[in-house]
Amino acid sequence: MVIMTLVTGDLGLFLTPLADLGSVLVGLSVAAKLKDALKAAPSHKALKRV
Repeated sequence: MVIMTLVTGDLGLFLTPLADLGSVLVGLSVAAKLKDALKAAPSHKALKRV
């Protein structure tokens, strides 16, 4: 049912929330990498401020 709607319906209605979700996931992964960097280099004062 969802696939048929994607094929025959308005793609914009589905692509926009998917793009928003994708950007959120990217932001979360970047934040996780930053946290890992903070743990890996605790002596770096510039990283501690982030």
